[in-house]
Amino acid sequence: MITSHQVVPSNKPGESRLVVTGEDISLQLDLEEKSATFPNQPDSIIVTRLIASYATYGLVPVVTPTTDIPIQTDRIPSQQATDLSFIQQLAENVQARLTD
Repeated sequence: MITSHQVVPSNKPGESRLVVTGEDISLQLDLEEKSATFPNQPDSIIVTRLIASYATYGLVPVVTPTTDIPIQTDRIPSQQATDLSFIQQLAENVQARLTD
């Protein structure tokens, strides 16, 4: 993601510069806080949906399936964060369940 660009002119031919600064795609995933619920959806489906929404930036979801499917009467996964933060939270939860 290009975050800034600047033209640095020079009086000498061929020495003017275009300076482009950028960040990786995580910048885009961390821009907007969202509020959403994902009833009856395992973490891997949630992450796949979130990443797929960034297809215009070239992201292609390749997510390892998870087997923990929350039952709506038990718990409903909910997002109250940016997509990046929520994906990181889901990954930490899966890792914690695997080490228990």
